[in-house]
Amino acid sequence: MKDFKDHNFVIPKEFEVATEKSIELAKSYYYTKEGDVKLILYEWNVADTAEVESGKFKAIFAAIEKKVSDKIGQAASKEIESSKIRNDETFRDDIKWKTSELNAYLFRFGDRNNSYNQIRLAIYKD
Repeated sequence: MKDFKDHNFVIPKEFEVATEKSIELAKSYYYTKEGDVKLILYEWNVADTAEVESGKFKAIFAAIEKKVSDKIGQAASKEIESSKIRNDETFRDDIKWKTSELNAYLFRFGDRNNSYNQIRLAIYKD
């Protein structure tokens, strides 16, 4: 079991989906023993041995941001490091939404050389 604020979770239900060429999407649903889903975690990664065109993860990140904003409103905070790096440094882009009913946290890890990319989206209730 995993603790998240005041909730104890049972083993999550996990699914993998091939969303686009060379990109895998894993979905994990964390729920209480009563069956209430409290956290959904989405994770986009490069498929094994695949190459992804430059800018693809940036485009996916932007599309997710737009979709979440359309559904639950304007982001509470946004920090985009990827636009500030100039060499082979890694970055982390973060966007957070907070509403009275639902919260979301979107972040992207990567580097300027496109050798590492990952996006995670956590949607949760307090």
